[in-house]
Amino acid sequence: MEILKANTRNVLKDHSLNYEIKEYSLNYYTVDGHKFKLFTFILQVKIEIREYTWKINKSYSDFLRMSKSLETEHGVKKLEITTPLLKPRKFNKLRNLDQLEICYSFLKQIISDQNYKDSRSATEFLEVSLKSFSSDEKCKEGYVLKMGSGRVSNQHKFFTCYNSGTRVTKRWFRVCELGVETYNDNFEQGIADAIYFSSDFQVRVGKKETGYDDAVRISTPQHNIVFRTGNMQKRDEWAEAINNGYDSSEYKNAKMRYDSSFLVRNYIQAKWYIDGAEYFSDICNAIDQAQESVFITDWWMSPDVFLKRPADLNPESKLVDVLGAAADRGVIVYVHLYKEISFSLTLNSLYTKNSLSDRSPNIKVMRHPNVSLKGGTFLWSHHEKLVCIDSNIAFMGGLDLCHGRWDTGVHSLTDLGEHQYWNGIEYSNVRIEDFTKVEDWERDTIDRETTPRMPWHDIAICVTGMVVDDITRHFRELWNHSVKDVTGSRESGEIMTFVEDNKATAKVSPKIETILSKNTFETQPEQEESKDKNKFSKLFSGLISKAIKNDGEDEESASSANEMHHRFLERASMEPEKDVEKIEENKEEDEENKENGENKEGSSKSYLTLFSELIKRNLNPHPNAKRLSEVSLEEEKDEIKKREEDEERKKAEENNYKGDLAKTIFSSLLISPKKPPTKEVYEFGTCRCQLTRSGGLWSLGIKPTEVSIHSAYMHLINSAENFIYIENQFFISSPAGDTVLNLIGEALISRILNAIKKGTPFKVIVVIPLLPAFEGSVDDPAASVLRVQLYWEYQTICRGANSIYTQLKEKVPNPEDYISFYSLRTHAVLNDWPVTEMIYIHSKLMIVDDQHMIVGSANLNDRSLNGNRDSEIAMVITDNKKVSSRMAGENVEVSEFCHSLRMNIFKEHSGCDDFEILKDPFTEEFEEIWKNNAKKNTEWYRRVFRCYPDDNISKIKDVEEFAKESDFDSYPQLAEEVSGHLVEFPLNFLSEEYLKIKVANKEYLLPEKAFL
Repeated sequence: MEILKANTRNVLKDHSLNYEIKEYSLNYYTVDGHKFKLFTFILQVKIEIREYTWKINKSYSDFLRMSKSLETEHGVKKLEITTPLLKPRKFNKLRNLDQLEICYSFLKQIISDQNYKDSRSATEFLEVSLKSFSSDEKCKEGYVLKMGSGRVSNQHKFFTCYNSGTRVTKRWFRVCELGVETYNDNFEQGIADAIYFSSDFQVRVGKKETGYDDAVRISTPQHNIVFRTGNMQKRDEWAEAINNGYDSSEYKNAKMRYDSSFLVRNYIQAKWYIDGAEYFSDICNAIDQAQESVFITDWWMSPDVFLKRPADLNPESKLVDVLGAAADRGVIVYVHLYKEISFSLTLNSLYTKNSLSDRSPNIKVMRHPNVSLKGGTFLWSHHEKLVCIDSNIAFMGGLDLCHGRWDTGVHSLTDLGEHQYWNGIEYSNVRIEDFTKVEDWERDTIDRETTPRMPWHDIAICVTGMVVDDITRHFRELWNHSVKDVTGSRESGEIMTFVEDNKATAKVSPKIETILSKNTFETQPEQEESKDKNKFSKLFSGLISKAIKNDGEDEESASSANEMHHRFLERASMEPEKDVEKIEENKEEDEENKENGENKEGSSKSYLTLFSELIKRNLNPHPNAKRLSEVSLEEEKDEIKKREEDEERKKAEENNYKGDLAKTIFSSLLISPKKPPTKEVYEFGTCRCQLTRSGGLWSLGIKPTEVSIHSAYMHLINSAENFIYIENQFFISSPAGDTVLNLIGEALISRILNAIKKGTPFKVIVVIPLLPAFEGSVDDPAASVLRVQLYWEYQTICRGANSIYTQLKEKVPNPEDYISFYSLRTHAVLNDWPVTEMIYIHSKLMIVDDQHMIVGSANLNDRSLNGNRDSEIAMVITDNKKVSSRMAGENVEVSEFCHSLRMNIFKEHSGCDDFEILKDPFTEEFEEIWKNNAKKNTEWYRRVFRCYPDDNISKIKDVEEFAKESDFDSYPQLAEEVSGHLVEFPLNFLSEEYLKIKVANKEYLLPEKAFL
């Protein structure tokens, strides 16, 4: 940047730091037969109420290099100090004690002189940067030479300089508690990359591992970085500091259940949501109270959606305005969006980006992936739905913040009142007309006077506690990958740093032999503190690199589903980078500094006062926010004290309950103890949670592909004792044929067969949509995608040679006794005319034995579960707080969170509010309420509306004739008889029809896996 080209003679003039040498010693370090003489100094800096102490090891060559650089910076032939350095030959003839005293005296004069100590050369020597004093302790940092890209995703793209070992860049590395940060410059505030510690984290050194004697290799699922340090002593110092940081992290030797990237977290406070109304409202309230940050990632996000209804009574709840108001307060908002293919989807993420970005510079929007001849995927999408506020409270599940998702448990079909709940295109029915021209959101797309809307059923959760750190980390990894991905050349964004700056963990190497040591407590002259407190906007804006190759998807040619499953779980090691050419000494920066040094007092003054001010400002975890208010010293002290107290409480209580925000959100869960469990607030958090995800090279830049959602589903199904409840938008699995790779269906079959063999009670209830939500009627020639989705679902359930029912019928006459499928439908009167419509099930939920559950964004299909296709997140939850219930006729203790969610879902679906009946899905009373009611409801809808899908329609040509026999005169009786929303899923619908895509359909050009 231009500002970095200014004369850098006195970076800390007016805001200088006062350094103190606490100890100094002479040491020897021996490695591989090489002996290094090191002058070690323990330095100390005090910033307001904080005190920082750190150690630097320097050779005499380092001193000479700094001296020469200082002369270059200041444009002089000789430094104006009383104890200059000697030439090496003369210096080497001195006694060790004299050598130590010369180095000490020289350094003491440098750090005491206002003109020298804050220069680039001195700060590099002292290992100081803008971020040095933003954490509790000073960490290991300094310049290295980074070889190549360092990003695994970029290294797998061909014909790119990012994969070339000859591309050498000078970078400032900094070890933190959560990983390693890299910067372009120690004076630069914007981060270049963030390398997280993980269970797969590795540090390797030496020529065999790196190609160089002085190099270090860091390997993680996202990174494969090689950097050179200058010599083997510095190499070992860096490797030791990084390893010490990793050894102190929670990921060292951690067992990662389901091969997830995230640990199991205890003492989590959780809240569930059925349908979108309360979910949207709570998100609105949470954003209104945000103080630091808001992270959002969605498949589709509508800036004009209202989070509270009716809209005319809650005009301030428009999403763009809610986020804008937060941004105006200084909150920084990051929004990550799936960048769709515009000719196939009408999400218009560009409109969303422009609406948000134009509202405030504090709202950062990233769209990914880019698709061009240079690379990028066009088959798969970012499908996560996530909102995280202040890294303290998070919302996730199946609900995007977009049009058509807000709904209540009533699932109304009409909206003709004075105050509309679904205004403009919110009143929608995608089966009739999909969303188009979303920027014109105030218009009606369907006639609300004659056409019912399609209700939307979904499940989501809110959590607070340590698991929010994992959610935050996922978002940061997603964002940073999108910024660094070479296919993202037309998007730009800032790299996000770690959740917070933390303690350094570098230790003294046992290989260093101390020869001479002295202590000093001499105080350096105090410098007058400047009153100049000009604020600065951000210094760094990362540019997304250019694309070279396609999405790099892993081959999916496994010979069988079992082989594919093993390949999913295989933790393959990453290939080392190719050798890079030998580095020549880079003198360009010195030459540039020399040229700038000719003007000793000119343009440097304004720039050279930045360093300390920016260091202090880095105590603010979001320095890029445009809030320009000053903070007094007392306020800063109070803030630091409060932060330290919060950290202690976090460690003591697993950060389970923080702030009024969580109290506000979770207070709505309180219930009367006399009633059956519905929702509960856990003051100290009783849930045990783990974040899982699907991600690969294109979506997260990770290798090996992560399939922890799939692994979690498999484990939960295999370990189920009696009962599994599944609610999902899709149900496509390996029983459909070899083309489908996920093994969820096979796991269900295996568990049921095991129960049959043992004679133990076991039941699976699956609730899925009556039809996929694609525009057009089922008999429309253009509705090929709708029909092919039905094909794969029916192949999975009952029609394929290896379908679930086909395999179970070999053991039992009625597979429905073990696994049954249902859907949802509702009815209303619209302007004196009976209408009906399916309730679209968009949930991604499984509850096992009322003990465990998994909920998130992942559908039951290959797109969501295979890892290298759509990116997804899901939460596995177990509540340690138990309640009494019944299962399979036995008294049992179950997880209150999971149990209460299932009870309320069953209440909504069945229309029964007797929780005693709904507790045990094996009783006759439950069968009557659930199975028989679903059958009765289905028959009434068939009699009155003659609507499809229906078991009596086996061919497409039968649809029109079937509808002619409707009996609307019987509707009043239906309105009395139908209970709840539950209907049977029609297993015989279009059973004689060819449902796969035909050659004449344009979708035939797409690979089959795009629909799985």
